[in-house]
Amino acid sequence: MKIGKDKIPLILLALLFSVALAALFYKHIMELNFIQDDSYTVFRYVKNFLAGKGLVFNPSERVEGYTNFL
Repeated sequence: MKIGKDKIPLILLALLFSVALAALFYKHIMELNFIQDDSYTVFRYVKNFLAGKGLVFNPSERVEGYTNFL
């Protein structure tokens, strides 16, 4: 598939716009420095899982608990 010479500036403009948008989004994230509360629950599950204790919030308690489906 060949791209016509008249389409190249349009593709470059779209690429430049995408990069600028990503840079603005990254700047916004760095300025907010915010982590949603539910993330800490996921972090605790991952920490216990990687330590070999299973997918639990507290290693001694075997209950189902989640705040998201990821």
